[in-house]
Order: sequence, then C-alpha cells, then structure tokens
Amino acid sequence: MGIQIAKAAFNVQPIVVDVDEAKLNLALESGASHAINSRDEDAAQRIHAITGGVSAVIDFVGSDLSTGFATNLLRKGGRYIIVGLFGGELNHPLPMMVLMERNIQGSYVGSLSNLKELMKLVREGKIDPIPVEKRHASEANQTLIDLKEGKIVGRAALMHD
Repeated sequence: MGIQIAKAAFNVQPIVVDVDEAKLNLALESGASHAINSRDEDAAQRIHAITGGVSAVIDFVGSDLSTGFATNLLRKGGRYIIVGLFGGELNHPLPMMVLMERNIQGSYVGSLSNLKELMKLVREGKIDPIPVEKRHASEANQTLIDLKEGKIVGRAALMHD
C-alpha cells in the first residue's frame, strides 16, 4: 500500500528494501521500481547507483537494523521517516546529522488533511484495497507472533463470533 500511495501522491518510483525475497517480489508486483535485499553485500551501493543518494526513506519496520541501513543511504538534506514500531534504538553519529543536514521524523497516524488526501486517492482508484486476513480472536497471540515474523501480508483483523 505504501508503494501505491507514494506513486499516486508524490509521483515517485519507490525502491523497496527488505530481507524477505517473497516480500521483495510482491513489492515489484505492486509497482516498486526496484526491490533490493538489504542483506546483499552490495545493497547500499546498488541503491546509491540508482539514486545518486536517497532524498527520503520511509521505514515501515523501525528496528535497529532497518534504521542503521536507512540512515546511511540518505544524501545531504535527506529525510528519514520512521513509521514501524518494531523497536530498538537509533544509533547515529551526531556530527553527521549536522554536517549532512539530515532530518529524522516519526509518524504514527498523520493528520486529518492527510487522511482526506488519502481518501481522495482511494476514490480516484489510485490505491488498491489492502488485503485483510480475518482470524478468530482466540488467535491473537499467534497473530502477534506472525506479525513479528513478517508472515502477514497486509493487515490481520481479529473477529469475534
């Protein structure tokens, strides 16, 4: 969904980075211009070759590993937006923040105007519905485990009988 929103709202060609080949393939099917496994030795160099330096990263994971990888991709004046709540710590040399004029931002839900803009894109047919996997409420613990392990594509909804 993030790929579709980025393309529709900002007219960009997103590059997706993940550690799961199935998710990278899904990203390409969903419209990503490139899908790169961050575990590949040359991942950062490949991204730099494509972009010349990344102007913005949206981190849908928010872990120590994703943060470390993402912040090193940013060019001068780049913005790093953390959306994911996986957890961990941000460890980044402070002088580089100043010298590279980098911005770090957290985003949880957005504003009412963001929501209105998103709904306009949905009404215009520019955003496909997100897949929702329905599970019984008794599966809550397993669902959390599956989310943490990256086994759920889209969203999971817990349902009561």
